Amino acid sequence: MYPNLKTNIKSKSLKRDSNIELLRIVAMIMVFIVHADFLSLGAPNMDDLTSSPESTYLRVLCESLSIVCVNVFVLISGWFGIKSSLYRFFCFLCQVYFLELFVYALYLIGGKIDTMHFRDWMNILLCNDYWFVKAYVILYLFAPALNAWFEMMSKKQIEQFLFLFFTVQTLMDFWWGTSFSAGGYSGLSFMGLYVLARYIRLYPNKFSQQNKYVDLAIYLVLTMLTSFATLVQIYTHGAVGWFYYYDSPFVILAAIYLLLFFTKISIRSKVVNWVAVSCFAAYIVHCCPLFFPDYLATIKSWFDQEQEIIFVCYTMMWIVAVFSFSILLDKIRIVVWNLICLLWGNLQKVVRKDSMPNHIA
Repeated sequence: MYPNLKTNIKSKSLKRDSNIELLRIVAMIMVFIVHADFLSLGAPNMDDLTSSPESTYLRVLCESLSIVCVNVFVLISGWFGIKSSLYRFFCFLCQVYFLELFVYALYLIGGKIDTMHFRDWMNILLCNDYWFVKAYVILYLFAPALNAWFEMMSKKQIEQFLFLFFTVQTLMDFWWGTSFSAGGYSGLSFMGLYVLARYIRLYPNKFSQQNKYVDLAIYLVLTMLTSFATLVQIYTHGAVGWFYYYDSPFVILAAIYLLLFFTKISIRSKVVNWVAVSCFAAYIVHCCPLFFPDYLATIKSWFDQEQEIIFVCYTMMWIVAVFSFSILLDKIRIVVWNLICLLWGNLQKVVRKDSMPNHIA
């Protein structure tokens, strides 16, 4: 009885992990698309809508489908809960700096930069291109306190907090345009999403337990609402506005229902798990302060010079190439890190053995 129970639990865990790991990959591809769309080509305006309406509609739709990417990553952290430790935090920082150092080395070897100052390399985390890393570090540091607070609070108290938090965030930041949560680009916004995901996971209700295809449909409807609202803004104000902020109610709700959809599908794949382990490396590499301008400029040049279908094909291949390179590079990092840990462990054994009295050794 008990061995079978353990096997069933392990099997369910693997399926769950593959589902969510697939979502991590999808969310990271969405990050690439967001950067390749409005950030690379510029947000569409009234002139774009007038001169090339079909292309503008498609760009707005792609942005609306993908803008949930950041919120999805944070919600996944809240869904499973962050188990903070000094070792994990150190591993996280080592991953960032290893990959950055490798990219910088490639630029040095390729002759695109003459030198690399140690101070500039150490300040990598302070650059604006890595705003997500800075915000996530804040969430990571506060995660133990959030977990303890969540355990102490009743369901009603948590609901009251979530209602007040997202009401204030929506009114002050999304609606009135203040800097309460910096449009969702902040650790404060991440903490709200973290608590929200924990609540949905631990206190399921009829809105989170419906059919998975209903969840997917809601995500698509919210995406269409974001697209429609954006097009209205372009018509009335001539430019894209706040509906693509990460603290937009539409964006938050769409991210929640996309997460719920993936939690209800059954996928078990070693390949998916293998890729997803290194998924965050794709963000680190392609947002590198040296490489990121080249990533954006390459896409912009294709948009200006090629036909639309050729541009789309080139951009898709470019995204896949950068993503794949990042994954493979991170696999090298994992091998190097494991070797360092192994050598460090052996060194500690030697030191402990040498420090023992002879009659004990």
